[in-house]
Amino acid sequence: MYKYNLVFTTMFYHNPFMVEPWVEYHKNLGVDHFYLYYDGLLSDLEKKAPDTYNKILEYCEQDITTLIEWDIHDGNSWRHELNIPNVDMGDENVRLWEKHRMHQFHDTLWKYGHLTNWVGNFDLDEFFITEKHNNITDFLSQYNVDKVSHIRVINNWAELDGMTMKEYKKFDLNDLLKYDTFVLKSKDKNGEIFLYSTSEGKYIYNPRNVIELRNHHVEVYPDYKEVVHLDYRDASYLHYKREWTENSESNLRKDYMRKWPTGHKNVWGHHISDSDPNYDIDEYIFGKWALSNIEGEKIFNNRIKDLIRGSIK
Repeated sequence: MYKYNLVFTTMFYHNPFMVEPWVEYHKNLGVDHFYLYYDGLLSDLEKKAPDTYNKILEYCEQDITTLIEWDIHDGNSWRHELNIPNVDMGDENVRLWEKHRMHQFHDTLWKYGHLTNWVGNFDLDEFFITEKHNNITDFLSQYNVDKVSHIRVINNWAELDGMTMKEYKKFDLNDLLKYDTFVLKSKDKNGEIFLYSTSEGKYIYNPRNVIELRNHHVEVYPDYKEVVHLDYRDASYLHYKREWTENSESNLRKDYMRKWPTGHKNVWGHHISDSDPNYDIDEYIFGKWALSNIEGEKIFNNRIKDLIRGSIK
């Protein structure tokens, strides 16, 4: 018997404003615990987003979250000590973010996997929805956890119709009720409408039945052959991603950019400097929805509203 049935793990830096709505939504849906990896110093998070930081501490006291300072930089010397697979990322210029996330996946697996039946790997802008069940606990109960390595979940790029960038940076759970959700429409060979995905999706896995984890892929033990590929009629996740760029006018960005080699492409392990007490914390400019970059007819999918209304106590 495990302490938890389902936990979620995520790493974040540029969008701490998404933490509370993401946790609240999935907690109400049936996720038992959340492992939140901040890709930097927690002292920086406290300065950048004090309300979010204090809310996370409140969650920690309630055993809802575990907050982890993931300031590992690029050396990752501890990888060899913990025997983490030295995954070939295929590109020397791959962002530090991706490397850090790979190690975050395995940190959750090996440090906390023994506490839970299932682990879900999702980002803060990804919201899981079920179509036939009103909560994720009932959804998972249809699978024999001992026989399953992982459940593959379809990605659906999504946007909230009418939400401004300013509102996005103050993302609230009620926004999912206030605005309609757009996704893409497509047709299968029988002409039936289904939710269209252009991504490989994410997964929920059994930590005892997997070997290696990547953002969209899982390597499993040979004896555990059952991989569940979800149909869109079962469940998927809505990916409320907005494109973002670094704000070159930010005092904070100018400060830590000076600490890195000129033209370095992999800047991510940022540290707030106290040299300027009036630093600008608005490091990132959020632009258009990622969905807008994908061709195709858009349709409404407001299933998330039903799930929120059903889970509100």
